[in-house]
Amino acid sequence: MAVRYATAEAVAVAWALAAPDVTADMAGETLPRNNASWSASGFITPTIVGGDSGMNYRTQSPVVTFQCFANTPNSDVPPWNKARQLAERLRVATYRRVPILLGLPYSDEKAKVNSAVVRGNPRKTFGDFGGYAVYSTDIQLFWAPIAQ
Repeated sequence: MAVRYATAEAVAVAWALAAPDVTADMAGETLPRNNASWSASGFITPTIVGGDSGMNYRTQSPVVTFQCFANTPNSDVPPWNKARQLAERLRVATYRRVPILLGLPYSDEKAKVNSAVVRGNPRKTFGDFGGYAVYSTDIQLFWAPIAQ
């Protein structure tokens, strides 16, 4: 069977789930269709928007835009504070000064995130989101794969 390698997107999701007060059902690669499943807590999705890979070693330093979604069922008023607080949890997680070892779904490797750096302030994201509130924040993750 072929090796399933660690990917930047999988590392970004796992790193977000390791942030303070972020639980296992609060982040993923895509926003769940069922709003009721995440309306109480909010939801975080990552998009890789840049970064770099090591030239001689399998290290990566992707820049990730994390979108922090919040909604209030049966309301057209976006809950901006809830989305802003999700983005703030991610920002606070960048101040962790020790490497973190992350297990990854669908991978035969783990990831060691050595550090994370915020690249700009969290910002409101506007668009056709209906009653959703969305904050985006850019964070650069410095990581390397670890064989299991």
